Amino acid sequence: MSSKKQFINIIRWSTIIDSFANNYFLRSIVLFLLANNVTPWIAVSIPIVLEFARMISRGFKFIFKIALNIDYKKFHIFYLFTFLIMCFLLTKCESVYTIYPLVIIMGFISGTNESCKTAINTSNEEYESYCFIEEERANVIGVTLGLIVGQFIYDFNKTAYILGYFVILIIGIVISLFIKNIKISDYSKFEINTEKNLSSKEKRQTFLVGSLFGIFGGLWCMSWGALDELGPLISNKIGYLNAVYSSIEIIILFIISGNLIKKIKSKKKLLLTITIVAIIDVFSFLIASITLSWKGLLIAYIITAFTCSIGNPLWGSLISEYSAGNRKKYIVVNRVYFIIKGIFTILTWAICRECVINGIETFKYLGIVLAVLIIAVNLLANKVNKKLFDSSI
Repeated sequence: MSSKKQFINIIRWSTIIDSFANNYFLRSIVLFLLANNVTPWIAVSIPIVLEFARMISRGFKFIFKIALNIDYKKFHIFYLFTFLIMCFLLTKCESVYTIYPLVIIMGFISGTNESCKTAINTSNEEYESYCFIEEERANVIGVTLGLIVGQFIYDFNKTAYILGYFVILIIGIVISLFIKNIKISDYSKFEINTEKNLSSKEKRQTFLVGSLFGIFGGLWCMSWGALDELGPLISNKIGYLNAVYSSIEIIILFIISGNLIKKIKSKKKLLLTITIVAIIDVFSFLIASITLSWKGLLIAYIITAFTCSIGNPLWGSLISEYSAGNRKKYIVVNRVYFIIKGIFTILTWAICRECVINGIETFKYLGIVLAVLIIAVNLLANKVNKKLFDSSI
């Protein structure tokens, strides 16, 4: 049986490697492609297309089965090697017909990797809150380092920037070889092979609640995606601005702990807390879209750092808490949630494309609509949840 330390170590190091490599490359690659005269709406939409493919991949049942049964250590090394090849090919592309297929493949592989980590996080109830917090901490550490190093090397020399990515991923592969693996089947929170099938009523309830969670999460992530697209159009120092955001997030995540998540769960305030966080996040996007300056963008990133620090771990805890230890219920709600969230990612791409084409001042109208819709969906989700289960979550 693996210890809490072993759980945390595999989450910590795999996440630091992933987030460092991804943010070193995917943030500055937008600037790289813009500098190579790639059509602006295509270049700035790369993070959103990647997120879409990642979300959709997490909605497939066979992906969840892979996540539950795969040797994560071996898969993680395969994942890093594949990303190395795909990202190199991406630097040679100029057309939407070559850029998007590559990004979609990267997103599917990345989504499987994220599902594997989520399966590890939720396999042991005693360690769950600590694993979610550790994943978020490790993520922002990797993000911060990746953004700063990527932007610095990109500003220094674009060729060195591409070659540096190869070095980073090779180092990541070597580190991954020394990470001790975790066998999910050793833990009993989710009885993977013995749980009973869900009844028709349970399936309908799970589908309905999962759909509302997906719509809520999709609206919230739409503000993140819009901010990602707006940023490079306002400032060419987006790597440094994102690094400010992730640096603040690191500080916050070392102040809060898994005990905070447990306390919110025990008081059944998960959905309420997430709603407050989401509304604050959307207003930070409004600040950037109204000011259209690097100062407004900086303020938006600072606020978002606070909201994301607690928001991401809360989302993982919300879905896990809803499934109540039933892995089949967990799979259903995840599939619905991520597919709907993926659909919203496509909507984000389509809406932001129009905003870029029609003028970036139109982004502010998107922020206003999102704020209203998030409040409305929260009220509906809370009402439905209380009616079906006679309690809050």
